[in-house]
Amino acid sequence: MSDSVISRSFLDSSEIDEVRRLQKECPEGDRLQLNYHTMSRPGDGDDHFLWLRDGVLVGYAGLSHYCPEEVEVMCMVHPLHRRQGIASNMLARVMDVSRDRGFSRMLLVSEVGSESGQAFVRGSGRLAFTEHLLRSEPSSLRPASSEIVIDELPLGSIAEIEGIMLQSFGEIIEKPTARRFVGRLDGRAVGMMDVDIVDGEAYLSGFAVLPLERGKGYGRQILSAMTYLLRDEGVDTIKIEVETQNRRALDLYLSSGFRPVTSYDYFEILL
Repeated sequence: MSDSVISRSFLDSSEIDEVRRLQKECPEGDRLQLNYHTMSRPGDGDDHFLWLRDGVLVGYAGLSHYCPEEVEVMCMVHPLHRRQGIASNMLARVMDVSRDRGFSRMLLVSEVGSESGQAFVRGSGRLAFTEHLLRSEPSSLRPASSEIVIDELPLGSIAEIEGIMLQSFGEIIEKPTARRFVGRLDGRAVGMMDVDIVDGEAYLSGFAVLPLERGKGYGRQILSAMTYLLRDEGVDTIKIEVETQNRRALDLYLSSGFRPVTSYDYFEILL
């Protein structure tokens, strides 16, 4: 038996196919959210770790990072090769690489219903927060009358939404591969939303409204306008994640036609 670990800044098509195969062979694989749409794009460092046993992929760890200090990690190991130190050894490599790249905080992600995943992350870090994954079809979403106009920003143009990010998230979040939208009221930016489309499904993130403009229905209007835009583009499914403690946002999504799919725990590791 021969093991080897390969690290890559991006994956070629055959490697991506192997990661997809591994995901399908994991019992919780259909509930894992992997960024296939960015795997083939070179990053600024190694974001993909492949554990090969006798030349066959049995373990994978992928990194996502949207700000200078923090990195998220999703890891999976083939069911027949678990409890053999693969996940812990991959995590150690990922932590070393992340430290060298200047990250100070790591979030290790596990689906709540994954028994093996939960056992691993609980022994590796402390629970920081939990998010629900919600899903809806555009045809099921309820329309909202709107004063808000949404427009897609040119690639790399974030000046108009920097203030929204700073007031809502406390930092500028870089998403070079996402489509970024601004919601305007009488020509003034009051909200934003990011969209990634993968295999006919849209993933919404970075949804925010300026603090002084909240409670006026603008968030519902932005969400409604976005879902109608995506429907017109032929998107089949829309997904969004929301922290379990964010009752206002959760109530908005549920009342707009979204339904829970699963939940994810985020465990913090200080590097």
